[in-house]
Amino acid sequence: MEEERHEDLIEEHRLESLLDSVDKIRQYVLDQKDKTVILFADLADSTKYKEQKDIIHGVDKIRRHNIKATEVILRHKGKIVKYIGDAVMARFDSPVLPHEAVNAAIEIQEVFSDINSNLVDELEKIKSKIGIAIGKVVDFYDHDPQGLAVDIAARLTSWAKPEQILVTRELRDDCVVSKVTSRCAKAHMVHEIICESVKRKLSGIRDEVEMCEVVWEDKPLEVGEPQEDVQRRIHDLEMKLEAAEEASRSIPRLIEKEAWGYEIGMLKKVAKIGMDGSLSLTTECHGVRAIHQAIPHFIHRISISDPEGRIGEPELGVLHIAQGFPKGLALSFLRHKATECDFILTVAGGLAPEDEGLDYSYHTDISKAVCMTNEQAAELYKDDPFPFEYYCANITCPTEVAELEVEFPEGYHVEPYMTVFTGQSETVNEFELKRRKEQKCFEKLPSGARFRIKEPLTGFRYAIYWTLISEKEYNSLQRA
Repeated sequence: MEEERHEDLIEEHRLESLLDSVDKIRQYVLDQKDKTVILFADLADSTKYKEQKDIIHGVDKIRRHNIKATEVILRHKGKIVKYIGDAVMARFDSPVLPHEAVNAAIEIQEVFSDINSNLVDELEKIKSKIGIAIGKVVDFYDHDPQGLAVDIAARLTSWAKPEQILVTRELRDDCVVSKVTSRCAKAHMVHEIICESVKRKLSGIRDEVEMCEVVWEDKPLEVGEPQEDVQRRIHDLEMKLEAAEEASRSIPRLIEKEAWGYEIGMLKKVAKIGMDGSLSLTTECHGVRAIHQAIPHFIHRISISDPEGRIGEPELGVLHIAQGFPKGLALSFLRHKATECDFILTVAGGLAPEDEGLDYSYHTDISKAVCMTNEQAAELYKDDPFPFEYYCANITCPTEVAELEVEFPEGYHVEPYMTVFTGQSETVNEFELKRRKEQKCFEKLPSGARFRIKEPLTGFRYAIYWTLISEKEYNSLQRA
């Protein structure tokens, strides 16, 4: 019951924090006076180009489009928010005036028009579709704006034809029109550079949006109905957004792997607890691979908190031998104390990038490793910030999957939970813990619990902790 009250207090605190954050965001939007201009520049027909050429040429064309668009946007005092596949997302914040975004869009089209004039092959020409909207936004995740203006600008981009610029009526009205310029201005009255608006229903937007075309060439394109394949193009854009979000999540892991030099496909740790407080530990490392240079050895550590415990010598088992792993392995100790053991696994000649993944395991028996009663834990952990028994997986390098399992002795009924510690401290990382709870990666078993984590964060410790029984209950179990 005490543990349940503890969990309830934590959940109440999280709910209050969430509601407070929502109220702050709502008040921020209400108080905000300045608007932000959002611009998307999307390379037209990039999928078709990659299909007819190849991915290498396709990526190079995207790179050239994004670089040129970025140079122009920065020249007009805009800021790059992110790159979404073959599209650039930018923002123009106050005191930068909205007409700067329109001029940036015009110059982007003029730059590509100059480049294309020297190209004969129509497929090689770089053509951009641009959508611009203005409105209040809220910044999430390091200046990543969220708001209706973002959604509308993205939808305008999906409506635009190659070499076309579409803007909202609101943006046109906010522009200092006399400052919107293009090389073809001499062919039109200045106020005609941004055409009159037409209303259109955009996917995902409740109300119709008034859109205008920016005239940047002598023969303006017509703002009409979308192309016949508009649904496919909208779907493609949405898929690009999803792919970009997935790619943005994978970039830190790629950098992390390069920095560490090796990775583990799966780390599995199993702890079987004896009625006397002993532990039988088995750790399996599957698919250990070097990234860019040979790794000579791998260091492991086992530690316990009970001063009466003693760690036995680890026994090495090589799971990969049956598949003919060609290099020899040796186990040696760096330090071996009663409550702490550091040992090193050496690979003869080093684990090289060209080697197939190495699988190995080690087993250790520990006497009196954990407390079995509330009274013992209260005395041992009275000064600790986290006064519970736990078994954890310490993520020391990039790991695809980590699985942690605890098995309790028969008849020893306790309640297991999961938690996440930041680094080597016992400070619970509430953000990462909440994220893992939402993923439902914790499972209670008939005799224990399992915690399976996909792409755990390096430097974090993922743990299973549990409540304890009273000394009276424990003595009763031993007599039974």
